[in-house]
Amino acid sequence: MYAIRSYYEYVYEFRDKLCGPYEKFICEQDHENFLRLLTETEDWLYEEGEDQAKQAYVDKLEELMKIGTPVKVRFQEAEERPKMFEELGQRLQHYAKIAADFRNKVSQSFCTYLW
Repeated sequence: MYAIRSYYEYVYEFRDKLCGPYEKFICEQDHENFLRLLTETEDWLYEEGEDQAKQAYVDKLEELMKIGTPVKVRFQEAEERPKMFEELGQRLQHYAKIAADFRNKVSQSFCTYLW
């Protein structure tokens, strides 16, 4: 029963997101093909799929995930990218300060040594 529910959830959730937040992370042709596959999958669920073994659902879900997972990953990366750039900027500033402090110490030590 869990395999069937997971399968249903994936089909409906992904279709909604393809026409929403995921839309710009998939090319137009792949978008159309994937939507068509999701529709065919839903039709299969209500026709032949009702009496299938668990493995049939697992196999179908894996087929969909081969296409959907890269789209989902691109979306997640785009969502996380601004935060990562901010963290990178903070770290660069931190290391620049360390380098400046070190240069100042070396410079002061060198001047003290000369006097």
